[in-house]
Amino acid sequence: MEDTLENSGKLVQVAIGLPQEFFGIFGLVDFPSGPYLILIDRASIIGDILKCHVFRVEQLLFIPLGNAVKPYTVIPVD
Repeated sequence: MEDTLENSGKLVQVAIGLPQEFFGIFGLVDFPSGPYLILIDRASIIGDILKCHVFRVEQLLFIPLGNAVKPYTVIPVD
């Protein structure tokens, strides 16, 4: 499944598999189909400010909450 987003990202439906690690929680969004938890699936360090890393989010994972829809991954297109 592909769709064009406002940020020119690529929307890909993914299968549920084994547990995996994430960089963090990006947020929560409420779509008409229901609420989604947004996780940071891939990120890279682009610099440092006051000895703290600054990350660039490269991939997000949308996890549906409370319904049977499969999760979606958003991959930004440069």
